[in-house]
Amino acid sequence: MILFIDQSGQPGGAELCLADIAAHYRGRSRVLLFSHGRFEEMLRAQGGSVSVLETPQRLAAVGKGAGVTDYMAAAPEMAGFLRALRNEIRGSDLVYLNTAKALLHGVVAGMGLRTPSVFHLHDLLAPEHFSSLNIRLITSAANRTRGVIANSHATAEAFQNAGGKVPVHVIPNGFDPARFAPLSREAILAVREELHAGPAPVAAVFGRIARWKGQDLLLRAALEIPDLRVWIIGEAFFTGDDHRYAGELRALASTPALAGRVDFLGQRDDIPRLMQAADVIVHTSVAPEPFGRVVAEGMLSGRAVIASHAGGPAELIRQGETGWLFAPGDAGELQSAIQHVLALPDCGRATGLLASAEARKQYSLSSVLEQTDRVLSGFTSL
Repeated sequence: MILFIDQSGQPGGAELCLADIAAHYRGRSRVLLFSHGRFEEMLRAQGGSVSVLETPQRLAAVGKGAGVTDYMAAAPEMAGFLRALRNEIRGSDLVYLNTAKALLHGVVAGMGLRTPSVFHLHDLLAPEHFSSLNIRLITSAANRTRGVIANSHATAEAFQNAGGKVPVHVIPNGFDPARFAPLSREAILAVREELHAGPAPVAAVFGRIARWKGQDLLLRAALEIPDLRVWIIGEAFFTGDDHRYAGELRALASTPALAGRVDFLGQRDDIPRLMQAADVIVHTSVAPEPFGRVVAEGMLSGRAVIASHAGGPAELIRQGETGWLFAPGDAGELQSAIQHVLALPDCGRATGLLASAEARKQYSLSSVLEQTDRVLSGFTSL
């Protein structure tokens, strides 16, 4: 039995990846989450075995930027939580630690049980994302597992540069190409009519609303492209700053120059449909992205993709051939890239078609699951 552990009850990129893997091992696995939420509901709808061990409040508040005092404040709550987690781990054939908190808690709770574990690294261990203390803790804990699955070469390299010593297997996120089957022209027009887009060009940005995701860059670029409509798909899930940033985005969108041109569509389950109805898919992260699920999904959708030139997206896109890259944080360069794509629609379509063909080969879910099987077979007979 494989025990998958994830810290979040909300469906971020790491969780969506886990949902596919857990479904593949259904009947031979169960999932343990550290909080309730939409991700829990998603897993139950798939028919998987799911349970929740809620993290105590102070321990849950220890974030990526945490220092020594944050961990000390959470210490009184930690012992009981780790005992409960140890009981969950006991009897498993393999523990699959899918997030940083799952790793840190799971490795400590599992000491002495001799249950093999593997860590799926979805994050770049870099100062833009983690405190120096957390980078050291994560690397040290990962070195106590049998191996690491990294979602990109950038992620793997950052882990090794931080002191990672265990074997690293680079496996990208996988996607079911059938979800991205081309829509008819009539279906695309229906989506645009539903969202009152009309004939105006649409640039869409997808993902959790967070400051480092940089959605404001697209709004600032749109200030200089008067006929451009913007769709912002996603919600602020986690930190107080995420929610403050969401408020800042809405304030910017309500300025006279953008009023009526920006739609906040929230969390959606019809991402492929929305992507195909847009003219340009934009990825705006101002810090290096570990992989870039949205970039891969945009490529699968056959749309022109413009992405920040850092981390995983720089591995996914060949400049000018399968998409376009711009300097992270540079709204002016993003604006120029959008205008270039809109001015040359035939070029955008050709680039999207090539990107789709390549993504279907490289990020096919069946291929990714085969790679995962090969790695896990080294730890368990399941």
